[in-house]
Amino acid sequence: MEAEPLHILLVEDSPGDARLIRELLIGVAYRLDIAERLSDALDQLAHGNFAAILLDLSLPDSYGLDTVVRVSTASAAPVIVLTGVNDEDLAFSAVRAGAQDYLIKGEVTTSLLSRAIRYAIERHRSAMEARLHVAVFNSISEGILITDVGARIVDINPAVTQITGYEESDLIGKNPRILQSGHHDPQFYRSLWETLISTGYWQGEIWNRRKTGEVYLQRLTINAVHNSVNQITHYVSVIMDITLQKQAEDQLFFRATHDALTGLPNRDHFHGRLAHAITRCQRDGGMLAVMMIDLNRFKQINDTLGHSRGDVVLKATAQRLLKSVRKSDLVARLGGDEFVIILEHVSSVDTCVRIAEMITTAIAEPIVLDDQPWEISASIGISMCPQDGYAIDRLIEWADEAMYRAKQSGAGYTFFRAVIPT
Repeated sequence: MEAEPLHILLVEDSPGDARLIRELLIGVAYRLDIAERLSDALDQLAHGNFAAILLDLSLPDSYGLDTVVRVSTASAAPVIVLTGVNDEDLAFSAVRAGAQDYLIKGEVTTSLLSRAIRYAIERHRSAMEARLHVAVFNSISEGILITDVGARIVDINPAVTQITGYEESDLIGKNPRILQSGHHDPQFYRSLWETLISTGYWQGEIWNRRKTGEVYLQRLTINAVHNSVNQITHYVSVIMDITLQKQAEDQLFFRATHDALTGLPNRDHFHGRLAHAITRCQRDGGMLAVMMIDLNRFKQINDTLGHSRGDVVLKATAQRLLKSVRKSDLVARLGGDEFVIILEHVSSVDTCVRIAEMITTAIAEPIVLDDQPWEISASIGISMCPQDGYAIDRLIEWADEAMYRAKQSGAGYTFFRAVIPT
């Protein structure tokens, strides 16, 4: 199927020159329309779609460069000035006014005119694409930062300024390390560059610093740009500020894995942590302990003073438990007045005894409710790994059984198996 001929508008008031142009284009795949006046040309441009415009500068109703300006304003099609005036300064001015080319009527041949039209259309298309690329570059919400092979910044888009606070003048010619936060060690950046050099691509999350000093999290994608002989000439980095997104994700994760009242890890989080701790214990050796804790007299407070006062007790208990254990230990709330603790890296049973005694002492401190001191106590059941096995359900079940025995006997804490502190 043959391509449809390109639609050309010739703006020419001389019938002889118009006939000559038409003859020059015979056999060339163009469809030629003619307008003798600028007003007629503007009307045709308003209602037609032309690939190019051949424009004489001397018309009955327009003359000179103003003709180029008005036609260029009325149409996106490329303009080729076709005039009898051989004036280099005028030609230069015409191009500055919007023309793609400047041809002299007496020097035009079929090949010259055809080539000028093709080149004008191609240059115009390339210029339009470049303007579109610039528009996208400037309007896209992601930051785009371009460096040369020497890691010097050569261009940024406005989004980089919005994200980082740095103006273009602050960054051009600088190394991107100006944005570093100090949160990553040198090995992180060595690995990044090794991947980028070997594959031409790197993507990941990175902490950077704004001009204000604020540290933020960004998702960074870097692509190498190659020339025609496959040499790297530039690197293009696309930057997305994901600080708020990450904060939202962290908040959702926290809500899903923590108790809303006390802020402690919930049952699901506890099970996951215990599974990980048991795996480590099996792999590396050592011991861990599971402590089940139940509050005595809590039901009386809850029933007598109401749930709001009961909540005060639970929150206070959570804080007392956290202060009684090591930073590496996990304190979780299973529900109601039941708490559980995972003690990792236990060197001896003495560690469990010491922490259990600290907990019973801390919980026994009176809590003031409605100006009255209320005393509660804790019953603690303890199971040990590997002494009591490696099964999650068994360790929990046996710690719970030991806690029940402690509650029945009035002892502050009880081990599932009898152990002798060393």
